Amino acid sequence: MSGMHCRRSLGRAAVLSLLSGCAGAQAQWSVVILHPQGATASAASAADGNQQAGYVVINGEQHAALWNGSSTNWIDLNPPGSGASEVLGAGGGQQGGYFLNSYGEPRAALWNSTASSMIYMEATAVCSVRRGQQVGISDADRAVMWFSTPEEISLHPNVGQDSGAWGTDGFHQVGGVSQPGSWSHAFLWNGSADSWVDLNPPGADSCALAVDGTQQGGWANYHDGRGQVAGFWAGSAESWVNLGPPNRTSSSWVAGVHRGFQVGTAGLQAGGHALIWNGTPESCVDLHAFLPPEYFWGGSAATSMSSDGTNFYVAGWARIPNGLSRAVVWVRPIPCSADFNNDGFVNGDDYDAFASLFEAGDLGADVNNDSFVNGDDYDTFASAFEAGC
Repeated sequence: MSGMHCRRSLGRAAVLSLLSGCAGAQAQWSVVILHPQGATASAASAADGNQQAGYVVINGEQHAALWNGSSTNWIDLNPPGSGASEVLGAGGGQQGGYFLNSYGEPRAALWNSTASSMIYMEATAVCSVRRGQQVGISDADRAVMWFSTPEEISLHPNVGQDSGAWGTDGFHQVGGVSQPGSWSHAFLWNGSADSWVDLNPPGADSCALAVDGTQQGGWANYHDGRGQVAGFWAGSAESWVNLGPPNRTSSSWVAGVHRGFQVGTAGLQAGGHALIWNGTPESCVDLHAFLPPEYFWGGSAATSMSSDGTNFYVAGWARIPNGLSRAVVWVRPIPCSADFNNDGFVNGDDYDAFASLFEAGDLGADVNNDSFVNGDDYDTFASAFEAGC
């Protein structure tokens, strides 16, 4: 279970109420409370287009759940006879996570949007799903990968004792590798165990939780007293960018990356704030500020980000004063698809940024969100660019 701890405990960690040091009223986000009527608690840990997935506690049991953007149409994915289940990752209409068997042991599961579609993956948990590929952790605390069948492919490198894969974009995989009692490093793979890249910044331990094209997101825990800080990489340890909110010493981490944005949480121990960045500490926006007033004194977390060509979606949860979490999704219209670098302007910098990713076949150039990078994406971008929007 050591591997699951890296992702799941971070996704639920919290912070004593903080005004995050981030902006709270720049680009406006609307909030949809996904918490179903009659439920005790809920949380969204994954975003897939305009769908969200996570869990709902109902009648005293935690059930894996899938939403289509509102609280009224949620789908219960819990397999019959299981006392608990949860979705940890979603993509392409699939949901990955775990359920508890009759012995109370976590078992990896893959759904195709219904409880009856569940595939038992013969491992501990599926942690991320994208484009027909799944990653997670084996029963031996080793990073593994699947292609929608129980046949697993090991990603465990020839270093370290334990490993776990926490994120995939369908082509690249990220996670952590550790030598218990000694070190824990963020790792990047490109489809095989021997393709590993150690992302760990000097003087720190680290873990990578999400990947999208050439960008990986996670955290680094410095040994010099700076503590755990959010950040992202571009494929190497040297590329690490520290996103820790300015003038704050509380812990922070990135849980999701999408189209050049990073989402995560900052805080200490009781109620954190969900945040979104656009590549720099100064770009940080406090998503907690957009929640309804009754959530002001509670905590919140951002766990995943997606888009559907019309809107950006940030999945997560927020706490009410009694301490119970409620699944939420923050929604913002995509202002202009031609503003590829998200700097508020449409110019040659956007064209160069798109062309660079397009020529590399990077998924960051999948502007029409069909899971492929091809001429349709080029035409979509060129049309928007020529229109100046």
